[in-house]
Amino acid sequence: MFRSLLVALFFLIVHCIYAQNEDPKASLNLYLQPWSLGVHAGVYKDKIYKSPYRNPLTYLEFQLPFYWALVPDGNDYDHPDRQFPVLKIVPNIVSSILSTGSSTLGISSSFSLKLFERLYFNYNLGLIWVMSQTVDGKGDGLKHGGNFHHFFSMEYPLTNRVFLRGGWTHISNGKMLGDKLNSSSSDALILGIRYSVR
Repeated sequence: MFRSLLVALFFLIVHCIYAQNEDPKASLNLYLQPWSLGVHAGVYKDKIYKSPYRNPLTYLEFQLPFYWALVPDGNDYDHPDRQFPVLKIVPNIVSSILSTGSSTLGISSSFSLKLFERLYFNYNLGLIWVMSQTVDGKGDGLKHGGNFHHFFSMEYPLTNRVFLRGGWTHISNGKMLGDKLNSSSSDALILGIRYSVR
C-alpha cells in the first residue's frame, strides 16, 4: 500500500507540472524566505503490535529560511509571495514526542504542490533518529536507531502567516537502515498550525 502511495505521488507531481504549463521547460532556483514553525497534535498507532489510533503525540516542524522552486522558464518570479511555483522544496528540522516518552529528531525535505487556489499538498521525506523508551517498540512501534520519516499533508492558509495543516505520518526504516527485526513501524494522524515569521 505504501509503495502505491509513492507511485501515485510521483504521477501527481508530473501531472501538476504539465497541467500548469503548456511548455514544460522550467528551472530549479534557490530563494530566501521567512522561517516558520509548525506545531501539531495527533494520535498514533503501533503497527508492530497492531494497536489502534488512540495515544497522543506532539509533532514539531521548523522550516529553514530558504527553499528551491521549480519555476517555468520566462516566468517572473522576483516576488515569490505573489504566486506559487510549480513545485516548492523546503528543508525542515522535524521532531516528535510520544506519550510513551519516545521521541524523534531529524531532517527532511518538504515537496509542495498547489492543487487549488488556496489548497496545497505536501509530501515530507526525511531521515530521523528514534530515541525509544519502550521495550521492543511495544506501545508506540518505535525502536532505537535511524528511520525514514514520511508525512503526507494538506495545507490551507488562514492568513498570510498562519496555515492550517492536517495529515498522516509514517515512521519505519524501510528495511534499508538496519535489521528488519529491529525496524520501527508507527503511524500517526495529526492536525496543527504552521506560523510563518515575516
